[in-house]
Formats: sequence, C-alpha cells, structure tokens
Amino acid sequence: MRAAAPVVARHFLPGSLPLIAWSAGFDSRPGAPAGAPGSSKLPPAISVSMAMAREERRRLVLLIDCLRIGGAERQLITLAQSLGAKGFEVIVITYRDVPADVATFCVPPGVQHVHVPGRGWNRKLLRRLRALQPAWICGGLPRANLRLVLYRPWLGTTRLIMCFRSCCRPRQAPSLRRRIMLRAEPVFLRWADGVIANSQAGRDLLACASHGRIQARVVPNGIDTERFRPDADGGRRFRQEHGIRDDVALIGIVARLHYAKHHELFLLAAAQMPAAVQFACIGGGPVDYIRELQTMAQGLGLGARVLFTGDTADMGAAYNALSLCTLCSRFEGLPNALAEAMACGVPCVGTEVGDTAALLGETGVTVPPDDAAALAKAWGTVLSWDRARAGQRARQRILDCYSTAALAQRTAAVLEAIR
Repeated sequence: MRAAAPVVARHFLPGSLPLIAWSAGFDSRPGAPAGAPGSSKLPPAISVSMAMAREERRRLVLLIDCLRIGGAERQLITLAQSLGAKGFEVIVITYRDVPADVATFCVPPGVQHVHVPGRGWNRKLLRRLRALQPAWICGGLPRANLRLVLYRPWLGTTRLIMCFRSCCRPRQAPSLRRRIMLRAEPVFLRWADGVIANSQAGRDLLACASHGRIQARVVPNGIDTERFRPDADGGRRFRQEHGIRDDVALIGIVARLHYAKHHELFLLAAAQMPAAVQFACIGGGPVDYIRELQTMAQGLGLGARVLFTGDTADMGAAYNALSLCTLCSRFEGLPNALAEAMACGVPCVGTEVGDTAALLGETGVTVPPDDAAALAKAWGTVLSWDRARAGQRARQRILDCYSTAALAQRTAAVLEAIR
C-alpha cells in the first residue's frame, strides 16, 4: 500500500454538508484502482488475506452508545446471545458513560463486552474496531450508525450493517435536534453495506425518505420466551409488593416516561374506566415529567388508582401481574413491551402505529392514536375475554413468529448475504 502520508478525503453525503475525514492515502469513493489514492479497495493479496481471516472468525461487533434500559438495548443483548449460540463471535462495544443512578442492562455470560469511553472523534474506539478486524460491525442506534459512517475509510473490508428502528417522522419529533437527526438518518444510511429494519413500517418509511434508494431487510424483534413466560407466582408477588389485590383488574403501560409513549392518553382513557379498575405506569423517566403525570392523574380524579412504579428489575413478574398490557404510543416500530407481555400470556391493546397491528394479529386490539374513548372501549372489550385462553393465544403467536431463534436465523441470513 502507499505510504501513510495523511491526505484530506471529502466524503460527500447527498443532501448534506461534506464530511471531512483524514485518511492514509485512500478513501471510500468508488472507481479508483485497488491500492491507488482515492480508492477504498485494498490490493488483491491484502483483500484475500483479510477475507480469509473474516471467514475463519465470523466475528461480529455490535456497536451502541450505552446499555441503559430501553427496547433497542434489550434487543441488542438478545441478538448477541442468539447469534453467539449459532457460532458467531459476538462483541458488544459501548462508548458512552452512563450516570451511576441510571439503570443499565448487564451483559449476560458468554457475551463479550468492551467499553471504550470517549467524546467526539474517540480515537481509542476507532483503534479498537480496527484491531478487532471483524467481518461485520452493526450499529444499534442512529448515533452509532453515524459514527460508523465517519469511521468507514479506516475499517478496511469490514461490512457495515446499520439498524433502523424508528417510525417517527420529522414533524412528530419533540425537539429540533431530533428532527435534524431524523432527516439526516436516511442520508447517512446510504453508506451502509446493509440496513436492517425491525418493522415493515420502518422499512417503508425509510424507502420513502430515501426516495427508494434504501431497501432495508426486515428482521422483526425476537423475544426470550424463557425469561418472559407465564408466572402466576411472580405476578402475585408484584401485586403484593405494591398493595394490589389479586381480584382487581390491573391495566398497565410498560414504557419509559417519554413523549413518544403518550402517557397522557393512558390517563385520559383510565379516567373513563369503572372505579374498580386500577392502573400501573411501569418504567422510569425524568422526575419533572413524573410529577406532571401524577398531577394530571389527581386532576382527573384517579388518585390512588394509578401506580407509578419506576424501573422494575423483575419485568417478567410485572407483566404477569397485569390483567391487560397496553401502549398508547404516538409512533412505534415493533413494540417490545407488547411482545414481551404476550410472551407472558397477557392480552394487549395498542395504538395503530408501526407494526403493532401485525404483532397482535387476532390476539389483541388496536385503536387509532389520540383517541382516549376508543382506547377505554378496547380495554373493556379485552377485559371481558377469557383471560387464560386469550393469554395462551398471545404467547403462541410470539412462539410462532417472534422467537429469539427466528431473530438469530433471520439476522444470520442477512449477514451472510452481504459478506
């Protein structure tokens, strides 16, 4: 290869400002001869040896900023476990420090986890990725995907896979920063070797936003049906810990307290339900927002009928305590919370966003977003069903269509196809 005299290589992303990157004599633009300046292609001998090394290792790096409690983070851990069982060498790499009071996932045994903290460019992270020489690097969230685009000139023949999970349109975003990211994401995803969407709705949105340039492969979320399973004892224990009788109908929303999850709609619908029904908001969030929701609950006359649990360590027990699980989201891809509840044998009601209707199938009910009356009516309908039979149908749907085995098989097929 050419001596590493630093040159400035401009990587023009369509519709965006040029991204300036330093490279050692080559960049990622197509068309130049192998080994020549301005080429991302390595000389044949080096390319062959690196390809052979990847063939031997089947090494996959899953890159995400941190492992704080969240749906994308849970799916990344689940994917790491599942692919490890299929013979992949999986390494989870994080690079953002999390405050001590913020709950995070623990990486399970058998999964390697490397934390490379740093801000901005983070040269240590880039050096670690280069040293590992993985066959693939998969970005878990937009920030990780953008970082991979910037690092691409230095990653040789490693294939870059980027995940697209959002079904939020820019006009729905709660902040200017988020709107900018949503508009930029379809631009930098064009630089990936492959894009995985966790929902058909997400795939369609991305295809529209990129004017058909990006055709993502759909790999739905996978649910650990051993961890999330019917557990009557766990459900009773959760109710006892929070002072809820076993014979009381309990409707729960399991989600972080965030604008996207629309807890206000949950409270508005709760106010239209009979006084005997109780409610649980399971998930953490900003203290100020929790106080706003508690004040709103008091104003609606709900009082002690609404329980705010914060983050819960034993999510299986929390799901099993519910008579019905619901989501009121303004936008979703494929909602983990409903899928996990279904795996626990809990019937569900959700808003008609993302792939929620496809997930529930005939086992639950969906209603239009922002319609509290329709939501309350759907709750009443599902509560009238035979709980055991409805729960059995819901769990069977997860076993048939959304298992971790299916997640691993579908993801492995994508990886091998773009190797």
